[in-house]
Amino acid sequence: MISDPTFTEANKILDAFVKDLRKTGKIAGIVHKRAISKKQLTKLFESGELGPADSLNPAQLQRTAWFYFGGLFFGRRGRENQRQLTPAMLSLRKTPQGVEYYELNRSQPGSLPATKNHQGGLADAEDEWDAKIFSVPGSERCPVKTLKNCLSHLNPTSDALFQRPRDGQSKKFNHADDKIWFCKAPLGITTLDNMLKEMSKQAGIEPHLTNHCLRATSATVLSDHNCETRHIRQVHNGTQVQPGS
Repeated sequence: MISDPTFTEANKILDAFVKDLRKTGKIAGIVHKRAISKKQLTKLFESGELGPADSLNPAQLQRTAWFYFGGLFFGRRGRENQRQLTPAMLSLRKTPQGVEYYELNRSQPGSLPATKNHQGGLADAEDEWDAKIFSVPGSERCPVKTLKNCLSHLNPTSDALFQRPRDGQSKKFNHADDKIWFCKAPLGITTLDNMLKEMSKQAGIEPHLTNHCLRATSATVLSDHNCETRHIRQVHNGTQVQPGS
């Protein structure tokens, strides 16, 4: 309706009306989610909500893998498509210098599903999204090692990437003897949607963070490292880049 030529005049009137409401303070402007600060990130690790790459706690390992994959490095929107992700959609590769990295396997059906800005169809432009997760040699928080660890303990009877973790405190669970750390049941959409909110709540961070904060954080990190805006937009499909925290 917004782009339909039939409603051009009506849209102009509506646009002028909304602008007037904004100027007179009768409606608020759009508030973009701010990036996660270093202090907040430290709190997430110190509280145990996030952990090292070799974590022996299934839930902590999954939260950390989700944190890296679900938003910080790949920068996808909130819960968009996360429920449909499978391990086969991830490819582990190496640069010519031997540095390992993960990227989405474009040859795997569903690895680049429809998003808000790429909904498919004959008129849709090719999705140029090309994000990668690089290893950090020598770091106990290496994202590639974290993902490797998590993937190695997934339940093979389930195709879901994010599976319900087993209770690490249960006497029935022994991380040394048990190869499978996750259940067949996948995490639900609501659980994925509230991941960062619940993590920040447990870590005592106020106001609570949301999944969209991860998206803003990854955009800010790229900007702070002098990544060109066009490349940031390829990764984030048009994310508003915020000043660093």
